[in-house]
Amino acid sequence: MRECGCSKITVVLTYHVVAGDITAADLKARVAAGNGTATLPTVEGDPITVTLVGDIIALTDVNGNKSYIETADVRQSNGMVHVVNGVIVPRLS
Repeated sequence: MRECGCSKITVVLTYHVVAGDITAADLKARVAAGNGTATLPTVEGDPITVTLVGDIIALTDVNGNKSYIETADVRQSNGMVHVVNGVIVPRLS
């Protein structure tokens, strides 16, 4: 667990949050600009790697686990949400 004294669930949840208002089109543009990959810093601290599998946006955690965006660009009052089909996990030690 991180030194912040946060619970493991808080650490996992904040690993799913990236600062900014990033759309699926923005993610795809970043992947294209990065020659097939983009790295995003999370609120938790560990990065998420973004790639494309065909036209589907894939998110890979620091442990190598993948999750895919199922529903993109769900506008909320505090930012943009992308619904994923799995949980990505930061380093928990």
